[in-house]
Amino acid sequence: MTCRTGRYTELRDALARRVLTLDGAMGTAVMDRCPAGGCVDMLSLSAPGLVGAVHRSYLESGADIIRTNTFNANRLTISRYGSVDTLRGLNATGVAIARAEAARMEAADPSRPRFVAGTMGPLPSPDPDAAAEQSAVLMDNGVDLLILETCYDAQILDAQLRGVRRATAGRGLPVPVFVSVTISGQSGRLHSGHTLADVLEIVRPYDIDALGLNCDAPVASLRELAAISPLPTIYYPNAGAPGAYKSADQFVGEIRPLLAESLLNIVGGCCGTDSHCIRHLSRLASRANPRRP
Repeated sequence: MTCRTGRYTELRDALARRVLTLDGAMGTAVMDRCPAGGCVDMLSLSAPGLVGAVHRSYLESGADIIRTNTFNANRLTISRYGSVDTLRGLNATGVAIARAEAARMEAADPSRPRFVAGTMGPLPSPDPDAAAEQSAVLMDNGVDLLILETCYDAQILDAQLRGVRRATAGRGLPVPVFVSVTISGQSGRLHSGHTLADVLEIVRPYDIDALGLNCDAPVASLRELAAISPLPTIYYPNAGAPGAYKSADQFVGEIRPLLAESLLNIVGGCCGTDSHCIRHLSRLASRANPRRP
């Protein structure tokens, strides 16, 4: 199975019509029930039913896009947790679990496509080869798009995008690529010191399909990005801090004004969010108008 060309058109059409709902966190949804020694990705091999259940809960709560359980599944990061021999299996299985749940929901409601995003977390160092390797496996196993998320360093982001471009170039397929960065505190900058304007310049040559914020994602930074970006905007912040996560009402309450002002195109949740957050968020998103970049 490979990326399907028709899905690119479906995704772009959906983005033009409405605000899409992304899923919530995988890690905080499973760690209390099944600790994985610090690497949630390994659960795709050891507890695939649990990972599938999390995907299902988000889809049933209204998510249009679910992310594969592959955040750490690159050669550089996975070596901290085990043999890199598991790399291909982690990515392939992560896609298969998500793909099966998305297909189940589409069978129940064929009028509404559910998209599978191949998730790529930040690399520990700028290595385009590692990004090319992971993205190739994700695409070869049937993701609808790629999402580079929690990007905190501009040099690493550029290396990942070079790797992704290399992997997509030989396939002749239009593969949507989303990028989501994280901000250092209230600085308005990435941890590497780069501004959101800098990020726009970095991603410009790669013709990505959406740009936004996740994890540590101040509302002020999202407003800044929406004011300057020519791309669809994605936003999925944390629900607070461990041990003090906000309720679904509190979490959605902070995002409600952004939807009311039509500043978003894709909205979801990062650490601490669950299916209750996504259910509340999807209801709001279904009534909101998308941002027109």
